[in-house]
Amino acid sequence: MIAQQALDISTCGRGTYNITGEIADLVRRSGIRTGLCQVFVQHTSAALVICENADPGCVSGGVRQRATR
Repeated sequence: MIAQQALDISTCGRGTYNITGEIADLVRRSGIRTGLCQVFVQHTSAALVICENADPGCVSGGVRQRATR
């Protein structure tokens, strides 16, 4: 079984946004119980950061570091 969904995220500019709940909801509604979830960010100045069980400071520190470059 294959499922494909589009998800639009509104933001307030530069920063990190936790979209875990939105992704989990899409997966749950797909009805698929076992498999792979691929997330594609279709924007040239956006990035996807995956930090499994990471310290919350890990993500914000990385963003601050990249923003000063």
